[in-house]
Amino acid sequence: MSKKSIPVLFSLLLLISFCCSQTVQQEIFYVSLDGNDSWSGKLSEPNGDHTDGPFAKLEQANAIIHDLQKSDAANQKKITVQIRAGSYLFSESLKLESQRHVTWQNFPGEKVAFIGAKPIAGFQLVTDRKILNRLDQASQDKIFVSDLKAQGITNYGEITRRGGPGMELFFNGKRMTIARYPNEGWLKISDVPQTGTILFNKGLDREKRYDGVPVGRHYGRINYDGDRPARWSKENEIYVHGYWTWDWSDSYQKIQTIDLVKNEITIAEPHHHYGYTKNQRYYFLNILEELDQPGEWVLDRNSGLLYFYPPAAIPASEVFVSMLDQPMVILQNCKNVTLQGIQFEFSRGNGIVINGGSKNLIAGCTFRNLGADAVVINSGSENGITSCDIYDVSMGGIQLRGGDRKTLIPANNFAINNDIYDYSQWIRTGQLAINLLGVGNRIAHNVIHDAPHGAIYVQGNEHLLEFNEIYNVCYETGDAGAIHTGRNYTWRGNVYRYNYVHH
Repeated sequence: MSKKSIPVLFSLLLLISFCCSQTVQQEIFYVSLDGNDSWSGKLSEPNGDHTDGPFAKLEQANAIIHDLQKSDAANQKKITVQIRAGSYLFSESLKLESQRHVTWQNFPGEKVAFIGAKPIAGFQLVTDRKILNRLDQASQDKIFVSDLKAQGITNYGEITRRGGPGMELFFNGKRMTIARYPNEGWLKISDVPQTGTILFNKGLDREKRYDGVPVGRHYGRINYDGDRPARWSKENEIYVHGYWTWDWSDSYQKIQTIDLVKNEITIAEPHHHYGYTKNQRYYFLNILEELDQPGEWVLDRNSGLLYFYPPAAIPASEVFVSMLDQPMVILQNCKNVTLQGIQFEFSRGNGIVINGGSKNLIAGCTFRNLGADAVVINSGSENGITSCDIYDVSMGGIQLRGGDRKTLIPANNFAINNDIYDYSQWIRTGQLAINLLGVGNRIAHNVIHDAPHGAIYVQGNEHLLEFNEIYNVCYETGDAGAIHTGRNYTWRGNVYRYNYVHH
């Protein structure tokens, strides 16, 4: 099941809605990369003498809608914004506030992408001898460099313990990998020193795995095997990513120092919440000397120089760095607003956030290569997402909230017929395909697959989960389930039926 198989019922409802709407006053605006914001926006393409045509910016259409609806107190008009083909670059959120009966959609048959990134160029083969000497000899003639500062890019974001990755690099539509060691798989913590000035975590006394030490107990240091770090310059800003004590909790930690004599890593504060335990999995990342595989990259945040080992020739390719750290589109107290047929990609933040309102719909859209959750429905009633594809996102797929738990009034928000996969690409635990909260919401006919941790987390009351297919999840973690709930005995009245969970 995917966007390619939108149910016949849904298609019929759209047709019925369209036919019925012909009796209602219509207003259609167009937006095009070839447009002009001084034009009327009423033509789908520029006229012959270029005196009128579509708008150039989505913001202009949004402003016109705002003015129209201020004067349309009776709410008689239905408004459609048709967006012509192309990539629309976002430097800030598109905020739709208190809109009513508005559809934002792709022009029929044309591909529209909303992009929260900037294209980068100016790649040159590395010639700086100091840099070349740090690179693996086999890679030296394959590494390119681009000066981001020279292109006006200075906000690189931060790598935090459990947040998004900050700035990411995308090449030919795919996320690239920060240079790491090892290139695949994991290392194991060889030991956790039990001496030091500060005991950061006393550990869990009820579980002792090695030498009677409570799991997680540490003084801010871990030991490693081998001598690989001896190859690395102190100029690197190195991080480690690991499942530090439990296989259901991972995080990124910044390295403060590496002692090459003791084979000992001092980890910068703040530390992982559950501490560090011998024999747990981790790897190193953000190391120039490990830039040895196609698709890897490293950013020197001080100089703004981005080093890249491209998997194919750069001139014929599209290269972006994600920039926008806010939602691409925000619906605030809207009613009957639809976003349809749009691709959301290459951003640090969420794709769409819906706050309040009712009967708002996200339909037939694609969300990929995002640094946070694809869609967040925070509240309101009868808001939903249907027939969308969500994949290759750093965090989760859909946050679905709504309803009043004190009164058990349902929200009737929904997620139906979506294909969600390859989510949780950065943080590997606790990021769900669908995180369900509140009262009286519905998850149905979704296909969820290929993820390291769980698929659905259920919190609240009287939700309905039915006809979902879930497979190949929980493949990298422990203490995980395809559908997860628990630890709160007031989460009652939920119905699970006709779901197919396999592999």
